[in-house]
Amino acid sequence: MLPAPDSGDLYFDMEGDPLAGAGLAYLFGIFGKLPDDSEATFHLIWGHTPAEEKAAFERAMGLFIEQMRRHRGAHIYHYAGYEPAALKRLAMRYATMEAELDQLLRERRFVDLYRVVTQALRASTESYSLKNLEAIYWRERAGEAKTAADSIVEYERWCISKDPAILESIAAYNKDDCVSTAQLHKWIESLRPAGARLEIVDESAPEKRDRSAERAELEARKQHVAATVHAASHGDARVRNLVAELLWFHQRSQKPGWWAVFERQAWSEEELISVDAS
Repeated sequence: MLPAPDSGDLYFDMEGDPLAGAGLAYLFGIFGKLPDDSEATFHLIWGHTPAEEKAAFERAMGLFIEQMRRHRGAHIYHYAGYEPAALKRLAMRYATMEAELDQLLRERRFVDLYRVVTQALRASTESYSLKNLEAIYWRERAGEAKTAADSIVEYERWCISKDPAILESIAAYNKDDCVSTAQLHKWIESLRPAGARLEIVDESAPEKRDRSAERAELEARKQHVAATVHAASHGDARVRNLVAELLWFHQRSQKPGWWAVFERQAWSEEELISVDAS
């Protein structure tokens, strides 16, 4: 399940506040060497309101797409399933970056190191959480926020007090998660037997290029029709918006099913059996 390392690999961690209305993904943390970086650097993208959340999501996705374009062998590493699930939720909520997210998922750019660890290692730790495993390969945490639950409490404190020191503490926690994920990747890479590699799906192959071109052409036609509907001067604007969005209705309704199909390809036998039994 572990692809070959690449100089463009990124390490990704998000912070969310489940207590904010329908939930808010307020921090996107990315660690790695982006085009303007001379070395691996930690990048923070904040979003404290729904509008800012959408902008932060679009910016993070833009960075991912550009990085993967520059580094064909690069991947986005995370720990456990929160990050891809949150990105899917945001793409559906704001109807943006859907094609870009599908491309990353189709190319298997997201690599869940939790699945790698639980399916490949037996660790003498209380659990397989990132914080517990750090005792083996990294160091002990510092700061007020040391767990995801702590970060939720701290962010709620910031929402009330607006104390910048609280955000600095959350940012430090998120950076630790990103850097720790990078250190974990380095450690398990050193343990892996030679010859066990995951081949990336080559979207540059002629037949895949043709399918990508077809998808791009269809999307462009939909965007043109939607723009025409929005620009119409007659009728209720809300109805026009609804009609325009219906162009993507069936496509969006099918996404969760297809996402589940591809996600299950990485599940262990125990997980598959558990789902079938339920």
